[in-house]
Amino acid sequence: MISEKYAIPITELFFVGDEEKDRKTAINANCKFVWIQRTEKNEESIHNLYELLEVLE
Repeated sequence: MISEKYAIPITELFFVGDEEKDRKTAINANCKFVWIQRTEKNEESIHNLYELLEVLE
């Protein structure tokens, strides 16, 4: 809906989430995914929303 409403290709959108179901939703929608893990951080995740700025640069 966001892609259509703002006329932005879904492949240019980022889905930000903290659960496996969020990641799967992003994959199914064919958009980029940013994983926030506040307790355990791995190389595929960020720890807080401030780190999202680095991802978007």
